[in-house]
Amino acid sequence: MKSSRTHGAKRKGPRTRNKRHIFLNVFFFCFLLPPLCAMLFASSAFALDRSVIEARLTRFVKQIYNEDDDVRIKFNQITISQNEKTKISNISFLEMPDANGAGICSLELEQNGGRTRNVHVPFRVFTKRKIFTMRHPGRRGDVIRKADITAKEIYLSGRNNEYPATVEDVAGRVLKRDIAANTVVTKQILEEQIALQRGDPVNIVVENKRLFVQTRGKAMDKGRIGDMVRVKNVVSGRELVGKVTGGNTVVVQF
Repeated sequence: MKSSRTHGAKRKGPRTRNKRHIFLNVFFFCFLLPPLCAMLFASSAFALDRSVIEARLTRFVKQIYNEDDDVRIKFNQITISQNEKTKISNISFLEMPDANGAGICSLELEQNGGRTRNVHVPFRVFTKRKIFTMRHPGRRGDVIRKADITAKEIYLSGRNNEYPATVEDVAGRVLKRDIAANTVVTKQILEEQIALQRGDPVNIVVENKRLFVQTRGKAMDKGRIGDMVRVKNVVSGRELVGKVTGGNTVVVQF
């Protein structure tokens, strides 16, 4: 008889646990699931609104760049509450992009009751640029050849005036200092080759709006293209100062 009661108690246990599971499932679906769904919906709706805002901001910022510029805009976090109406009535620049590509947009948002408020959104502009790197180590004074460099495209912030724009801006230049392989080429490490050595024969071109005279001369200084050097007219013996323009030519302006 005792063993029979024990056996009956064991059969009752699983039934009780099933009832408890049913109760917990009903409680979850009726009381916990709706608030969770509402929170997830609100979060996704806010994310959608934020993406719409960023798309409009991107179009607004890009209008100050050329159509052929490959530009990306990165925005700081847009602080708009989830319950706030996000209709944009106006966009303007609080600060235009500076030399580093950093700026601030001002959003005018319509709120409930016809009220408006401004939200400031910092951003940074990244422009696709081609940069050049050295394939091999280089020594000061080395002349760079086209085979010495490789090009790749990356997104850089700001105007990036320190990077040469074309292969022609790099090839034929001279290194100002020793560099390692894979060094990014900037204008700061380049200089023109010495175009004239002291004593080299030169063509002296004397010109102004009304006069153009060409004669033979001799370099009194060494110089690169664009440098001002002294030259001597071998016919008259007169010394002049002119600009090296290449091809052993020095132009003297009057």
